[in-house]
Amino acid sequence: MASAGARSDGSSALHALYAATLDKLVVPFKSQFVSTRFGETHLITAGLDNPESIIVLHGAGSSAAACWPLINALARAYRVYAIDIPGHMGKTEPFRLPPRKNDYALWLIDVLDSFAMDQAHFIGFSLGGWATLKLTAVANERIGKVVLVSPVGVVNFRLAYWLRGPWLFLRALLYPSDKSMNGLARLVAGPTAPQPIIDEIADAGRVFIRNFTMPSAPVRPSRQDLQQCQSPTLVLLGQHDSFCEPDAVLSRLSANLPDVLVEIIPDAGHALIYEHAEMINARILEFLSPGM
Repeated sequence: MASAGARSDGSSALHALYAATLDKLVVPFKSQFVSTRFGETHLITAGLDNPESIIVLHGAGSSAAACWPLINALARAYRVYAIDIPGHMGKTEPFRLPPRKNDYALWLIDVLDSFAMDQAHFIGFSLGGWATLKLTAVANERIGKVVLVSPVGVVNFRLAYWLRGPWLFLRALLYPSDKSMNGLARLVAGPTAPQPIIDEIADAGRVFIRNFTMPSAPVRPSRQDLQQCQSPTLVLLGQHDSFCEPDAVLSRLSANLPDVLVEIIPDAGHALIYEHAEMINARILEFLSPGM
């Protein structure tokens, strides 16, 4: 089993950040671990004892707890399982899932099996959207509806990201000052995010930079893999997403997913679940409702 990149000396800072983020949950929840073929996986469960369940997958350098805007809204109507992806900021054991193989899908299948769930709806934010598509390519029958919010990995990163991203990451790694962390957070969130969101991302980024190595980048799914997704799919993109050109994502997914609705949110960046939480949550709940 390959080790993921967590460094043990950062455990206290990581636990403190995770606990502080959990304080943002306003619904009852439970923290638990389940066994998979790769290792112990941590997740947060919340919400009603509803036969319709939702799996929530977070973005890179983040955690299940950081999806608190989604959990708070969705848990009022569904049973929600927010999973810590390995190698990032959660409590899952530090195993690594190679992006070119089917390991992400097999790992998610194991999580579903641990709860005897034949099927669930999936909501993936950023990297979590890419991970969701890994599952649709292998076992689409395990998925009800799909919501992809600011998904990365569907198309190549935009040129503007490559011109600024590596330098901002390197500066934050070498000199994790408030200025460098805010610059990195602004890159991640996008130009329209208000300062409180930037501060929250910067605080999490500071812990990540000091205690983790960056996991492998997502590998763009093939046309054949995308076409395996037969589930009704909603894609929500920010007009000013820092990572991917939204029109390119719209074009590729519209051409390859048979049942997809892509919406580009005006004057919005990558961090849609924070920047436009009320709008995004309402749109997701509408999409998941019976008859849609």
